[in-house]
Amino acid sequence: MSRQSKIALFASLLTLIIGLVCAAQDQVVGRPQAQPEAEVGTKAGHRAVPAVQAAGTFRNPLNTGADPFLTYANGAYHLTTTQNDSIKMWSSPSLGTLLDADPVTVWRDTDPTRNQHIWAAEFYRFGNRWYMYYTADDGVDEHHRLYVLESDADDPAGPYHFKARLTPPNHANDFAIDPSVFQHNGKLYLAYSGLNPYQHNGLNIAPMSNPYTVSGDAVALKADGGCPEVREAPEFLNRNGRTWLTYSTCDTGKPDYQLWMLSLPDDADPLKPADWQQHPGPVFGRNDAKGVYGPGHHAFFRSPDGTQDWIAYHAKSTSAYTYGNRTTRAQPIGWHADGSPTWPAARRGARRPCLPATRATATTGSTTTAVRAGRARSPTRVPGTRARAARPSASGATTTGATGRATPRPSPSPAPASRCCPYRTPATASPPSASTAAPKSASTSAPRPGLARHSSTSARGCLPASTPCASGSPGNTAHRPPDPS
Repeated sequence: MSRQSKIALFASLLTLIIGLVCAAQDQVVGRPQAQPEAEVGTKAGHRAVPAVQAAGTFRNPLNTGADPFLTYANGAYHLTTTQNDSIKMWSSPSLGTLLDADPVTVWRDTDPTRNQHIWAAEFYRFGNRWYMYYTADDGVDEHHRLYVLESDADDPAGPYHFKARLTPPNHANDFAIDPSVFQHNGKLYLAYSGLNPYQHNGLNIAPMSNPYTVSGDAVALKADGGCPEVREAPEFLNRNGRTWLTYSTCDTGKPDYQLWMLSLPDDADPLKPADWQQHPGPVFGRNDAKGVYGPGHHAFFRSPDGTQDWIAYHAKSTSAYTYGNRTTRAQPIGWHADGSPTWPAARRGARRPCLPATRATATTGSTTTAVRAGRARSPTRVPGTRARAARPSASGATTTGATGRATPRPSPSPAPASRCCPYRTPATASPPSASTAAPKSASTSAPRPGLARHSSTSARGCLPASTPCASGSPGNTAHRPPDPS
C-alpha cells in the first residue's frame, strides 16, 4: 500500500471514530447553561448575574422519584426521593451517573405507628453525625408526624438509628409533613408544612435546641401562593445578608405546582412572622414550551468547590392531573446584583452538541461535585424521555418508582372528577379554624396505592365537580406563573 493510501485510510478511520463519539455524546442531555433560557421572576432593572457554566454534561432526569434531596459529601453526590415504605439513597461521584447508581436502603421502620407513607427525607450534618428528617404515618394520611434519625458514624449513607419525634408543643397532635432545618444567626430552626390558621398544609417554624429537639412553639407564616391548596416543602438559602425561604404551592398533582419565595434579613427573627418579606409571584413554574409541568418540592445544593448553587426538584412531562410521572431534575441558579436569586426556566432533557467527555466541576446549592459526561444512550431515544425505560410491574403496570429498577408497584388510580377546595367546606359554610381544619382519622381515607403524596381526596377536602367552592377559593383554577420565553 502506498504512503498516500495509508494516509487516506488513517484519515477515514479517524473521521469515523470522531463521528461515533459525537453520536454517542449527542444522547447526553440536560447540560447546565451559563445563562438560563429565561429568568422567571427576574426583577425589572436588576442586572442578572448568570450561573457559572459547568463543563461536561449530564442527563436529566437524575432519578425517577419525587421529593428529592441532594447534597455532596465524602466525594460523592447523595440523593433521596420518596419511597413510601422506606428511605433509600443513591450515591455517585457524578451527577451523570446517579441514575444508574444502585440504591441503598438506609432506613426501614418496624414501628407500625410510623412505618407507612414515609415521605420527603432530608439529611444534614451537625458535628460528626448526620441527621435524617422525614415524615411518616400509620397508614392514615392525617396521622403524618415528623421524625429524625441519627447516623452511627460520619456517613450520610448511614447506618442510622431512630433518634426522636419532632413535636412543637402547640401542635403535638397535628398533621405535619416536609421537615427541613436551617440556621439563622447561629440558632437552629425546624420548618415544616402542617396545620395552621391559614392552611391545612401551611408553613410553620419552631426553635430547636439541638438537631433532634424542638424547644418551643411553632409560629405560622402567612404565605402567598396563587392557589389555595398548600404551602409545603420549605427550603432555605442564606446568601447576601438574607435567608431566602422558597416553598411549593398548589396541589402537586397539578401542572401548576410551583415555587414562591419569602426572605428574612440576617438581623431579623425567624419566629416573628412580620419580619418575613413576601416576594410577589412564583419564581419557578411550568414551562409549556419545554414540556415541563409542576416543578417543585425542591432542595438546594452547592458544587464541590463551593462556587455554584444548584436546585434539585421534581417535575412532570404531562399537563394531566396526576401524581405519577414525577422525576428528579437539577439545574444551576444564579444571583442578581441586589443579592436575590435568579431562577432558570424549568427544563427537561434535550439533545446537546457533541462535547468533550472530560470531567467537570458542577455546582449545586450547598456543595460542589464532579460532573462527567453521562454514558451513551440508545440513538433511537426520543429527546426528553426518561433516561431509564419504565418497567412492567407484577400486575402489568409500569414502574415509576424512584429506584428505576423492576420493583413491582400498583398503578396509580385515575384522578377523581372533583373540584378541589382544599381544607374548606362547601360555599354555605365558613372556612375551618386551625383547631378543626383537618378531619381526623375517622373521616380520613388512606392514600391510593402507588401515589407518593396528596392522594387522599377526603383528607384533602376535594369536593364533587358539581359542588361550588367556598368564597375566595378558585378550586382547580390555579394561578399560573409567566411562561418562560
